[in-house]
Amino acid sequence: MIPIREIASALNPARKGRRFLAIYRLFCDESYDNDPNAPSAVPDHRTDGVHVPATFVVSGFLANEDTWERLAGPWEAENKRVGVSRYHAADLNGRRYEFEGWSRQQQLEYSKNLLGTIREQKMDMHAIGCGMLVREYEEIINPYGRERFGPPHVACFKMVLAMIAQEMFSLRHTFKTDDKFAVIFDHNKYDRELIDVFLGMKFHPSYPFGGKLNTAS
Repeated sequence: MIPIREIASALNPARKGRRFLAIYRLFCDESYDNDPNAPSAVPDHRTDGVHVPATFVVSGFLANEDTWERLAGPWEAENKRVGVSRYHAADLNGRRYEFEGWSRQQQLEYSKNLLGTIREQKMDMHAIGCGMLVREYEEIINPYGRERFGPPHVACFKMVLAMIAQEMFSLRHTFKTDDKFAVIFDHNKYDRELIDVFLGMKFHPSYPFGGKLNTAS
């Protein structure tokens, strides 16, 4: 595993002591009103048999290099204690792969301990997220509007970036004038779209907060 300090240095080259990094995991947490893969599932009738998720959420944590490094030790120690290589929500909830055979109590204790390491960072770590009621979005926003905003995953991603950039620009919390942030997200079929969104916001001449965006990977 690459140490967080090395990732930060590569993504945010700067003089020592002024490297800031937002580790952004893009969890496309889609909550369905039924399981689209189940034999008994009833597809959404408004989409010609293609199931549309009820909700879509993009969320993550924002912190500087020192905070991520402080978190890494206890987080890795907890994974080592339970004998897994890394936390993976879908596998944990499904009790599959490395989590096969786990009891409900083991799940809860493991999750509680990991959340505890995050809470210990207090105000040095910021939780941020954007959620959308997907079906309402597609019904209320006309095709032109959806083209401008993008599909749910893109619209939520844009909003998260915008919230962070504006907070940094406004120097709220403990942000400094020269602070920027990098984004690291879970890779999926939307990779190209998300990178394009990031670069579009960063370099758009009329977007006032683009200078706060550093890199995305």
